Amino acid sequence: MSLEPKTFVESRRKAVGFTLLGSAMCAIAAYTIQQDWEQWPLGLLCAALGLAGMTLGIRLWRAPLFLRLNHVGFVLSGGLSHQSRQYAWRDIDHFFVWSPVSPGSLAAFRYLPGRAPQDGMARSGKRRGAEGVLPAGWSVSTRDLVECLNVYLGAAQTDA
Repeated sequence: MSLEPKTFVESRRKAVGFTLLGSAMCAIAAYTIQQDWEQWPLGLLCAALGLAGMTLGIRLWRAPLFLRLNHVGFVLSGGLSHQSRQYAWRDIDHFFVWSPVSPGSLAAFRYLPGRAPQDGMARSGKRRGAEGVLPAGWSVSTRDLVECLNVYLGAAQTDA
């Protein structure tokens, strides 16, 4: 049973949130410096954080993250990374909803034995319960995303 390719796009809310937060930090910086010139280091820190937040928000708006599913695996592209990251269904055991901190949750996965990349991230993730994690902020809920990923994984396993 082969499924049609599917694409998820990162929600624009994250980009808007970073931009608004950055703008607020710049406003706090201006207010802090205006009220008390002696507080210029704090104002400078707030301005730097604000500009970084606005830059991040604009970058995420212009190049949102894409998650593309097909019969071979899935690809993460866009966002802050200039390179696509590919994952094969044959390497993955299952997907699940992972909540490292409440109230947030992420789509996570575990590799089949012997298939995990031998890098620090995979070893660190294994100790925390997830060997791979997808970023938050998709246009669907985490639970719906995990359900869809497991459907594609199941279809790929039955085709193999």
